[in-house]
Amino acid sequence: MPAGIRFIIFGQARSGSTLLVDLLNTHPDIHCDGEILHDPWKGWQRRHIMPHLRRHPVPFFILKAALCRHPAYGLKLFFDHCSDPGRVLPDLVRRGWLILYVQRRDLFAQVISYAMARSTHYWHRKSGQQHPSTTISIPAGKVLNNLTIFAAHEEQARNILARIPHLEITYEDDLQDSASWGQTSGRLLDYLHLPHAPLRSPRVTTWDRPYAELIANYEQIVAAVRSSPHAWVLDGQWGAESQA
Repeated sequence: MPAGIRFIIFGQARSGSTLLVDLLNTHPDIHCDGEILHDPWKGWQRRHIMPHLRRHPVPFFILKAALCRHPAYGLKLFFDHCSDPGRVLPDLVRRGWLILYVQRRDLFAQVISYAMARSTHYWHRKSGQQHPSTTISIPAGKVLNNLTIFAAHEEQARNILARIPHLEITYEDDLQDSASWGQTSGRLLDYLHLPHAPLRSPRVTTWDRPYAELIANYEQIVAAVRSSPHAWVLDGQWGAESQA
């Protein structure tokens, strides 16, 4: 086994990245952190340390990897975690880091899932947990704004990844259905040069009801998207049957 395997999970929110971290962490040779440039930082650290780390994250990543006692170390990196992913990712690749790009093909479902999580503060669910019984309204303008941001980031990601080696993981094909985890695990571990082992997670879809039942103004949102430049996200998508 190669020593010092290092990797980045790159992508956007609500793409299945937390599930992917769960799966990888069940391998005995892997330790994968979450959003280390987002979650742990509070108060003065967020105000004074975070801006520097977001401009120059690579030394921090290298330090975290050096402190890891597992043969393989990874972490999540989203667009809003650093100032210039187009500079950071190629730099890491030159240093021998591997890139896992996790994406969600259904951009509309991804953005609705993000809006639901932001509105309810309910991001993930494990098997056996009940999600809140709630129906909410989400401003259509907020959905349209997020579609613009997510679509722009997806285009930027494609431009960055076109120049560097990476492995693509697609939520709908590789993560959504636990029946696909065996094949997904094989691809991941081959890419990371690690021995095969079963990867598992207790996570399930955040909501077990269609968005049309959870969002009071769902049809209004769909109509607003359909009349916008983002109407293409509704073509061939899951629409009202999509779930987080």
